[in-house]
Amino acid sequence: MSHFTTIKTQIKDIEALRSACNELGFALLRNAEARGYYENKTRGDYVIKLKGRYDLALNQQPGGSYGLTADLWEGHVEQEVGPNYGKLLQFYGVHKAMLEARKKGHMVRRAQQQDAFPSMRSASRVLTARKQPEPWKTLLGLCIAGSKSPNTSPRPGPLPNKRSAHENS
Repeated sequence: MSHFTTIKTQIKDIEALRSACNELGFALLRNAEARGYYENKTRGDYVIKLKGRYDLALNQQPGGSYGLTADLWEGHVEQEVGPNYGKLLQFYGVHKAMLEARKKGHMVRRAQQQDAFPSMRSASRVLTARKQPEPWKTLLGLCIAGSKSPNTSPRPGPLPNKRSAHENS
């Protein structure tokens, strides 16, 4: 009996996935078999070799994205890539954004986000992008502070002078 389950994802860029896997300490193999419960295996266009007993298979779906297939028995996969593949998908998103920013000529810097939710603290990243000598840009909805020169740090402007109603009279 097979325990393999497939979910749809937005993974389309194998290079971004390979970078994410490298950072997480996983190998990404082409045309391989993913391990599951007991001796069950499933073939994948790509397979992420996890550190434990089970692996993830990726097969291209109609539309070009890859579905993730894994044996979810006893939470072995979840322990390594997070609930609902969250840690893997988060790292993929960061690496995809970095690749796209670099393609557009931006310099990219990553920093650990301090105010992340506790469940994501270890994997959460902030992505900043800068195209020299243009101001900082907004990338993937993350707000980036403005800077006019590549050698100066971003600084907030002065606050507007607000007067109360009794000061104006």
